[in-house]
Amino acid sequence: GEIISKNQSQLKQLDAGSWLNLTFNNEKIPTLDEVLSLVDGKAIVLIEMKGDTLIYPQLPVLLAKKLIKAKAIDWCIAQAFDIHLIEKLHQFSAAINCFYLIENEAIKFEKQNHFYKAINPNFDLLNDELVKDLHNNGLKTFPYTVNKKEDMLQLINYKVDGIITDYPDILKKTINDLSI
Repeated sequence: GEIISKNQSQLKQLDAGSWLNLTFNNEKIPTLDEVLSLVDGKAIVLIEMKGDTLIYPQLPVLLAKKLIKAKAIDWCIAQAFDIHLIEKLHQFSAAINCFYLIENEAIKFEKQNHFYKAINPNFDLLNDELVKDLHNNGLKTFPYTVNKKEDMLQLINYKVDGIITDYPDILKKTINDLSI
């Protein structure tokens, strides 16, 4: 069933790994607190807020409080498709890095009045001119979900700031191959 219909205890009983490989059989879903404790600043954590402010009006405040408590603001990024979730998070704590996800609409942004630091579109929406325009207006871009080497190469040529992928090993090899 849908995740919204389950509580934390029910989610902790699920097998989150065997779908990928039997090596990960019976792997459990970590809580955000567990992830923040495990990472503890050793990597950047990208957190996607799902839903919208109508369904989860307190989500941004709860997330901000968790990040502050874990002293994780410097190494966590929060992103969402719902601009109101990002805006509410920013209002609670302007120190949190907020990124705006865009799925299929034209990329629009208020020049120099944005409270998010990056626009992360579906990679198909980007072109060289748009990346330059974003950069010229103080915004970064980390397109998603880029899983093919040829798409990664195109985006690297556009000079995106990063790439969101399900296959970091392929991205790393692609970047390393360019360095040779």
